[in-house]
Amino acid sequence: NNNNNNNNNNNKINDDHDDNDVKITYPTPSTVERILIRDRLAYIKRDDALHLPSSNVSGNKARKFLSLNGIPAEDFPECVVSYGGPQSNAMVALAAIVSAKNGELEELARIPSSSSSSYSGGDEGERDMFWQLDVSEEDNESNGKVDRVDRRNNNKNASKKKSITSSPSSDTTIDTATTTTQSANTNNPKLRFVYYTKTMPRYLRKNPNGNLLRALALGMELRTVSHDEYRRLFGGLHGGSPLAPADLDPPVPGRSLWMPQGGACGIASPGSDALAEEIAEYWGRNGRGMPLSVCVPGGTCTTALLLHRSMNRWMERRREEE
Repeated sequence: NNNNNNNNNNNKINDDHDDNDVKITYPTPSTVERILIRDRLAYIKRDDALHLPSSNVSGNKARKFLSLNGIPAEDFPECVVSYGGPQSNAMVALAAIVSAKNGELEELARIPSSSSSSYSGGDEGERDMFWQLDVSEEDNESNGKVDRVDRRNNNKNASKKKSITSSPSSDTTIDTATTTTQSANTNNPKLRFVYYTKTMPRYLRKNPNGNLLRALALGMELRTVSHDEYRRLFGGLHGGSPLAPADLDPPVPGRSLWMPQGGACGIASPGSDALAEEIAEYWGRNGRGMPLSVCVPGGTCTTALLLHRSMNRWMERRREEE
């Protein structure tokens, strides 16, 4: 059991980034506890005690964002963009990672170094892209590499593209809190996290709390849109898609990363592969040849889907080896 406490025309995969592949450092496997539930023995995988270095992200988000957290600060995208509810766990996890990378950049700025970033963004005038992460079965075989899709903008008339901004009438309090927190705690950070959500109730706008307050304190830039605009951008054909909406411009052309709701994309695969490997190794030592059923609590069920695929791949490899 895994206990987690908690189109863009001309889109194409950019395969010319071997020198930018992320070397993933896996944390120590989470522990397993045994308890009795209605007189049946259950094994609890304590991913709630799993913490990623620097950002301290834990639980299933530590699995989903293992690869993202492992990107060196100097190679990290200048802006991460995502969407979802105002109390999302994925939202505050992404805010923590971006904030941690800003802290790493501050440390690097104090240490003279002759080495430069391995990223080569090219001429932004020719290459205006969203870094894109695909969750297709084929791309899940990429052995932990971060897939980036080159989203080229062929519409030269920028005035025809719709600009998405915050609701000016509803979020004065939130915007002020965000700006104050950024200037006080992060000193105008180089890296940004932009998050889209629906127009929120007045009480929450004036009294942010929970994950919303935590994410704002970490420097998140909140963008609220009307319910209709939210459905147009992120619902329908775009709902659950790893692709960014066609008319949502990247905040930093050439250096922005689109993260679908809940982290449902290929960058989450290395973490789920590591979890599947840990479960298989533990059960191989302690299962005594008995069958195993794995139960996963779910919100968007991204973790369940990715773990299912990872365990299937593990079993296929075992069959080939035998």
